[in-house]
Amino acid sequence: MKRSGSFTHLFGGGQNGPDIFLHDCSQAHLASNRSSNSLGSTDSLLPDLKEDEAVSSEEIMEKGFAASCRKSSYGTIATTSEASVTNLSIHPVLGASSRLRKPFPLAGPEEVRTIRFQVIVWYIGAIDVLHGNVDAKVRITLFWNATDECNKTQKEKSSTTYVMQGRRCATKKVVTEGDETIIDVPPVSILNAVSFSIVGSPDVTLLNKKEKLMRWSCLYKVSLLQAQEDMKVDNFPHDQHKLTLKLGILTDRQKGGKWDHTKWKLALAKESDTKHSIRIPHGMIVDHVKIPQFSYDRDRGLDFCLTPLEFGTGRKDQCLRVELMVRRESGYYDKNIMPLLMILHTVAVSLFTMDATDFFKRGLMTLNITFVEIGLRSTLDSHLPKVGYEIKLQRIMNAFFLSLLFCVLESSCLYYLTLRRGWSIELANEIDFYVALGVLSFGGYQSRLYYKDQNFLPPKLAGQF
Repeated sequence: MKRSGSFTHLFGGGQNGPDIFLHDCSQAHLASNRSSNSLGSTDSLLPDLKEDEAVSSEEIMEKGFAASCRKSSYGTIATTSEASVTNLSIHPVLGASSRLRKPFPLAGPEEVRTIRFQVIVWYIGAIDVLHGNVDAKVRITLFWNATDECNKTQKEKSSTTYVMQGRRCATKKVVTEGDETIIDVPPVSILNAVSFSIVGSPDVTLLNKKEKLMRWSCLYKVSLLQAQEDMKVDNFPHDQHKLTLKLGILTDRQKGGKWDHTKWKLALAKESDTKHSIRIPHGMIVDHVKIPQFSYDRDRGLDFCLTPLEFGTGRKDQCLRVELMVRRESGYYDKNIMPLLMILHTVAVSLFTMDATDFFKRGLMTLNITFVEIGLRSTLDSHLPKVGYEIKLQRIMNAFFLSLLFCVLESSCLYYLTLRRGWSIELANEIDFYVALGVLSFGGYQSRLYYKDQNFLPPKLAGQF
């Protein structure tokens, strides 16, 4: 048989052509060790073959393995190339067969890819502590390096699709003949969303063709449900809250899925993704955001953390938590309500300078001050959060109110003891002195309890506009 570059001429049209080729090649492999005219040592054109998989002769032809075998005493292998080929390692094939064991290199560790998040907060509305909701406008951006498995190409003569317009109608869209490339996008989910709407339309961009760096971005107007423990107002008006946005990918995250959680890990965006277009690559809250009745630390900004997914099919997956610590602006209560309560309390204590025999005058003036506090309390209650537990401001006002009632009760007791039991006025005045000192100290203690939580965040706050 002549040396030829044609694979068809090699097998010569005979029915047993591929069988003869495989048989002769295996004999050549066995005889090559005995040959004194063995070829030199170069790289093998045919890699080692594994015995657990098979490949047809047509697949060999597609991969460029064109070789010829001529029958000789030593079974020398001749190729269509003029270059010397040696160190060929072809595993013996049992019997004549038209299939070779498939050449496949040893599999290395699977590459772990990442889906990187960027979150930019554009707007935060009023915080509903009763229902635990907060409205926000958030831009969510995903970065990932696409793979061949993530891209699909469909070729059709023509196809018809429908695009939704609102909720009740769809418009017809005809795709002309040609190649249509479909890019698989990680299906992001807002895990704690009560409701949401998309502003505009999502944007998908190929940032780097060489690295297949993809970017998906979408602006959401969303109502977020917050954890009950983060919406407590028992420390009102110095309450602080942790606003949370939870993001994750739930679809096709099972093993073998399109976004297998063992191959695609969640991460934060890097500077190489954003190309230094933003100060913090993984996200931030823009400077113009103002939260009604609340403030936040601009230097601290958003907190990002990856936490285990609390629900699902039990797989070890993660979700992204974006958190913002906010505090209530308490200036109105700190500079208006509390000073007024302290002044009323001090005036009530000053009435102890009157003798115990003037109980009517002292008790009447003390009760008038108490009624003023009752009116103030009624006005404030209409502006306090409607919750089913006592908050700090109510507790402080109750303490001041009860202390004034205690002053009236103490005055009535001394009046009875001096008028009916014959106690001296000097003894009654001494008792009044110690009671007044105790009531005044009690008022100072309540004021300290109120103001101790005033500055629990750094002084530079977004609320100081």
